[in-house]
Amino acid sequence: MRGRKKRSEGMKLGRTIVAEREYAESEQDRLTARKRARRKKGMSFFVLLLMLGTLGLLMYIGFRQLTDRIENNAEEGMKYVIRAEVIDENQREKISIRMEEYIALLEQDFRDAGYVVTRVVLPANTSRELYVSLEGINWYFKINMDRGTAMSVEDAVRMMRYLEGKEVTPEYVDVRVEGKGYYR
Repeated sequence: MRGRKKRSEGMKLGRTIVAEREYAESEQDRLTARKRARRKKGMSFFVLLLMLGTLGLLMYIGFRQLTDRIENNAEEGMKYVIRAEVIDENQREKISIRMEEYIALLEQDFRDAGYVVTRVVLPANTSRELYVSLEGINWYFKINMDRGTAMSVEDAVRMMRYLEGKEVTPEYVDVRVEGKGYYR
């Protein structure tokens, strides 16, 4: 009720309600406003294209560097070369890359320990075993590819020292089990 009194009091004072006169927009003003809107839209589209192009270029450079790094790592991984004679009793034409890498690393680890690998035999009907012969030693080692090369070489060197201390000449030494060695 109070609100009504105020309105009615306002009317009694002799005031009239008149809306502001609207601005009449000319044709020229409308055309310039449209041109500005189109320019703004075109500019935002251009900025979007520029940002997408920059992002695409950065992604291309990043992927290129990543593939270069992968290729370099692959080349570094193959820096070891097999020098020993490799005999495949299964008579396959080619051994796997993983086996080649393992033999090369095994050879390098024996070389680091002061021994030279003369022959590696891939026995028939096995896929993870190697028989490794060393220069100056009359027996061979049975090694499993599931173990790391450094651990296998460490166990083989320990067994050689043990057998030389006991003056035993076995047929072979088995170091396929971690931390243990067997001989026959």
